[in-house]
Amino acid sequence: MFSSRVVTAIAGIFLLILSGFLVFNHFSTRSPDEGTERSVRSEKSFDEETRGELVIVLDDCGYSTRNLRALLDLEVPVTLAVLPDTPYASHVARSASGRGKEVIVHMPMEPLDGSAALEKSTVKLGMRPEEIRKMFSDAVAAVPGAAGVNNHMGSKLTADPYSMEILFEEIGKRDLFFLDSLTTAGSVCSEIGNAKGVTVLKRDIFIDNVNDEDHIKGQMEKIRSILDEGGTVLAIGHDRPVTVRVISEYVDEFKSMGVKFTTLSALAGKRTGPFEGSGNTVEAMSPPRERD
Repeated sequence: MFSSRVVTAIAGIFLLILSGFLVFNHFSTRSPDEGTERSVRSEKSFDEETRGELVIVLDDCGYSTRNLRALLDLEVPVTLAVLPDTPYASHVARSASGRGKEVIVHMPMEPLDGSAALEKSTVKLGMRPEEIRKMFSDAVAAVPGAAGVNNHMGSKLTADPYSMEILFEEIGKRDLFFLDSLTTAGSVCSEIGNAKGVTVLKRDIFIDNVNDEDHIKGQMEKIRSILDEGGTVLAIGHDRPVTVRVISEYVDEFKSMGVKFTTLSALAGKRTGPFEGSGNTVEAMSPPRERD
């Protein structure tokens, strides 16, 4: 015969097992959405509402501060590509960095058009390696806080492996990325950059290769179409009043679509290889020599 103490212990164990079974049965028969509704909804909402990523780069900054306040007041990321030999290069770079905007060196490079007006710091075909290195070093020093580099013009130079090897060595030493503005179909930037361990991104579309408001709006509509399908767009415009105004008009609209505005740095960090842009090759126009 079992003692009363043993019987009591067995009964207690039985009740414990029964309680556990009842609790398990309660939760296992609930709707799958019960208790997890908040997290499931938030994930679903994010997936459904996010409509692509957009990087906006504005070239030719540094000649003027006319548009600077409007650019810095934009409540989304925007990248300022600053020309090194300009009156306001350092001021624009420091002001932008101070407001959390990304800054890159807009490195002048030789174009195919021999009649184009060139910047003082333009890297040209046939320069000695030490000249190129010195010119690039001075350009980086003129644009404090730069996270990367892109080419100003450069349809001739970016197709030259010898010159680009030297530049990418210098870019790699400073742990910078490179944005190929894609001014020529013969660009060797991706090939050379990858060989030197530099992340190379490519421009998808020029916003204002024609300096006309209707054209710029048309380009923004093209961007919208890509974003609406969940694509990533790397767009380049210029530091011009009409461009800045049109971009400003589209910011809230794109945000309401769920577009994620991001930076070149963030995009470069996601890429294990070059970002293959889809834009046509266009040689950037010389910036106006405007002064404030």
